[in-house]
Amino acid sequence: NGAALEWLTSRGLTEQTIADFRLGSDGDIVCFPYLRSDELVNIKRRSISDKKRMWQEKDAEPCLFGWHLIEPKCRVVAIAEGEIDAMTLHQVGIPALSVNQGAGNHQWIDSDWDRLQRFSEILLCFDADEAGQKGAREVARRLGTERCKIVTFAGCKDANDALRDGMTPAMFAACIEDGFYIAPDELVSVGDFADEVVAEFYPPEGASFAPTLRIGVDHDWFRFRDSEITIWTGHNGHGKTTLLGLVQLGLIEQGEKFCVFSGEMPPRKLLSRMARQACGMAEPTIPYLRYIMGWLGRSMWLFNVLGQAKADRLLNVFAYAVRRHGVSHVVIDSLMMIEDVPEEGRGALEAQRQFMNKLAAFAKIHRVHV
Repeated sequence: NGAALEWLTSRGLTEQTIADFRLGSDGDIVCFPYLRSDELVNIKRRSISDKKRMWQEKDAEPCLFGWHLIEPKCRVVAIAEGEIDAMTLHQVGIPALSVNQGAGNHQWIDSDWDRLQRFSEILLCFDADEAGQKGAREVARRLGTERCKIVTFAGCKDANDALRDGMTPAMFAACIEDGFYIAPDELVSVGDFADEVVAEFYPPEGASFAPTLRIGVDHDWFRFRDSEITIWTGHNGHGKTTLLGLVQLGLIEQGEKFCVFSGEMPPRKLLSRMARQACGMAEPTIPYLRYIMGWLGRSMWLFNVLGQAKADRLLNVFAYAVRRHGVSHVVIDSLMMIEDVPEEGRGALEAQRQFMNKLAAFAKIHRVHV
């Protein structure tokens, strides 16, 4: 009664709604009873003159407000961030509960877990501010994103603000209809890729193509697409490193950038070979040699370890080169130089499989060619 009743009705709540939730008052204090059927579990008290003056019964079980009004056959329920908002939703015909201690405290989930299992859909009507929406997402992850719908009310902070702004029951229902489920980041619709598929068949004018295999001339039957891996194989002495040097030079000519790990060959030897391949001479002059090294230096970086390297360290350095220097290709020469990937023996095949999976993931995440 008195000032407490006047304050509640000024928030748009009817005396019937106030009676439904069995609110009480003590001077300027409004008392919100937390009931399950006729069991009093907790009482939350709030001053109408000082919003920050709010407290609950000591050591009371943390639970949701409004259980006594939820019908046993009800399978859809709203959960609001505050008692007034739950009362508002109940008043417009939406079965509603409220958390007991704001958007960031979720102890009530443990207390009410079993009671919440019967609901096929839970409408999370938390405040439209950052804290409220973060809390709603955390609750959805706990209770199940497939049954939790995030609902806000047409630019209003909360349900009670919407009521005082003149929103009708039909408008509340429309907001609930417009709510959304938190889909897993990995789950996407095939339709989202329509433009990309069309571009795959008919590249737009001016679109860049994956660089071609260029050794003297372009071999257009093969292209180095990003997010993919090529494996160059052969016996010792077949010339794999020599061939890779020619391939890299052709790609650098096309504007590509490299990071290379050659555990089998020191940098001076590796780069001497590539310099000879670049100029087509056994002994270029010093000025020409310095020009070639400057040209290579703009497009090529080395993982400078001679001998074996650890897999994770190698991929971390490659990732830095991609981010810092825009590297589009990484070269590992050879796989036998990976310290924690044995060539043979017990567990070797599994270790090789796991490393190739890491390489495939690296290529896709960083959109490079390995």
